[in-house]
Amino acid sequence: MAFTITCPRCRGTGALDTLGLRDCPSCEGSQRITFEGEEHEYYVCKRCNGTGALDTLGLRSCSSCKGLGRIRETVPKAGLESRLSEFRLHPRILAAAGRLFEDGHYAQAVFEGCKTLNHMVQAKSGSKKDGTALMQSIFSPRNPVLLFNAMQSRTDEDEQQGMMFLFCGAILAIRNPRAHARIVDEEDRALEYLAFLSFLANRLDRV
Repeated sequence: MAFTITCPRCRGTGALDTLGLRDCPSCEGSQRITFEGEEHEYYVCKRCNGTGALDTLGLRSCSSCKGLGRIRETVPKAGLESRLSEFRLHPRILAAAGRLFEDGHYAQAVFEGCKTLNHMVQAKSGSKKDGTALMQSIFSPRNPVLLFNAMQSRTDEDEQQGMMFLFCGAILAIRNPRAHARIVDEEDRALEYLAFLSFLANRLDRV
C-alpha cells in the first residue's frame, strides 16, 4: 500500500527557491512523497524541526530524516483499531465503516457510514424517501414524524429544526460529494466525520 504526503522540505512547492528554478531534491519537484509498505505514522523530525536541513539555506540535509523533514514509524493494525475505539462509534456506523477505515479506504468508510445513517432514518420512520427529502419530511418542526423533544416551547422547536439541518448536512456535505465525485479523506478527517455520524445515530436511537 502506498502513502503519499506533502513534501515537508519544500512544503509542497516542488522547489527550493522562490522562483522555482531549482527542484527540491527530496520530492524531485513532484511536491509529494510516496512511501511503499506497511501502515505508517509520520512525525516531524525533531533534529531539523521539519525543515529537512541543518542550515537555513537548505544546503546540508538532516541526517536523521535524510532531508524529508519527517520520520515514519510502523503502526500495528491494533493501533488503527484503537483509534476507532477511542471515538466509541455507534455500533451500526462502526459495522458499516470499520473495516474500510482499517484498510485505509477512508472516503469509502465515510460514505458507507452516511448510507447507514440514511437507512436508519428510513427504518425508524417507515419512510421510503431518501437523502435531504427524507430528513426534511421526518424531522421538520412543522410536522415532524420523529421528535427530539416534547416540542412545547420555542427552544424545543429550534432544537428540532437544528437537528433536521444536521441530518440534512450529513447528506449534502458528506454523503453526496462522495457519491458523485472522487473524494480523498485523510484519516483524521474521516474519524471526525464518523464521530459526527455516530452522534446523529445515537440521537436517532433516543427518539
